[in-house]
Amino acid sequence: MSNSLCCEECGKTHFEVPIIEKPLRFCSVVKVYVLNQNNPDGRKQDNICIDCLQNEIEGLVGSE
Repeated sequence: MSNSLCCEECGKTHFEVPIIEKPLRFCSVVKVYVLNQNNPDGRKQDNICIDCLQNEIEGLVGSE
């Protein structure tokens, strides 16, 4: 087992970029978006870097 956190999307570690727990949802203007979690190990939330989170949010908001 590694002693580092890594982004579940791109694989970067906390030594390269800040890693946070992926929010379960976010709100933009008046719509609430649910962010899908992909964690087969039973955790409630994924680990994600800011860049990947921003890309996912832009993809959801931009598709409307």
